[in-house]
Order: sequence, then C-alpha cells, then structure tokens
Amino acid sequence: MSIGTLLVAVRNKLRQVLPVESPEQNIRLGMNGRPIATAGTIYVAVHLRDWTNPDPQLSNLLKQEVGLIVTISIRSRRNPEDRDPDQVLVKATTGLTDVADLVMSTLHGNGALATSAGRIEPLRWVACNGPTEQMKDWYRSNDPYDGDEQPAGYSMEVIFSGAGKITGISC
Repeated sequence: MSIGTLLVAVRNKLRQVLPVESPEQNIRLGMNGRPIATAGTIYVAVHLRDWTNPDPQLSNLLKQEVGLIVTISIRSRRNPEDRDPDQVLVKATTGLTDVADLVMSTLHGNGALATSAGRIEPLRWVACNGPTEQMKDWYRSNDPYDGDEQPAGYSMEVIFSGAGKITGISC
C-alpha cells in the first residue's frame, strides 16, 4: 500500500483519540504543518517527513522506511493587560505537551495501525521539539485580536520514523 494510505490511517486514528473539537476540520493531512485558515483552537497536521531505503545493499528487495511529523498548533489569543502572560504560556505549552504525549503513545509501536497501512514495521517516536512561538501569519490570520507584536499561538512537532515495508523487485 502507498504512503498516502499510512498518512490517512494515522490521521483517522488521531481523529479517534485526540481531544480536539471538530476533528474532521482540525486534524488533517498537510504539506508543512501550518493550520488552515479556519482552524480551531487546537489544530493537528500530519505530514510526510522522509522516505528512505535503510539497506540499499539488498539486491532483490526494496526496503522502505517512512517517517512522518505530527504538528500540533494551539492558538492563544492576545492577553488582556490584566492577565499574567506567564500563565497563558504555561496553559498553552501544557496543552501542547499533553496532546503531544497522547500522539506519541497512540502512534509509537502501533502494529495494528502499521498493518492496516500495509507496513510490516510500525512508526517509532524519534523526537519532539520544544514549543515554538507562532505569529498570526502561521495561522493565516487577519484577526485584530491576534497582535502583530506577540505570538498568536504555539506549535510543536512530534517526529516519527520507521514505518517499514519490503517489496520484491523483478530483475
């Protein structure tokens, strides 16, 4: 089966388990992780990372390993002057890490998911970057509540590799 089948299977699984409002709207496939313009407070994008042959010396077999990235974005509207910005950051980053942890535990080593996508080896969690401040252009926003001088939200990437499959090659 194709890499597209794996991406769709991952997206569908995340739609079942993540605490995201309107999962069909806010958990999607993407090219680069950026939210769509109509994204909700939490947006999750599944996109391709790499596609490699870890053993090019195999003569009649082609081993493919696919990696992917799950990018989580959380909007945090501009804070009124009387609110503590540290608390908003803590809430946003805690939300990011909670969702990232659920993504990791759902996908890492999930053999059933790999098999359903025609893979013999499951995805393996590799790394997670720290929260990144995102300005309103990340969200494709013209909303006046998203300030020009401070972040409109935060994002985090959860990185996976290793969804393997072996294909015979005709000589």
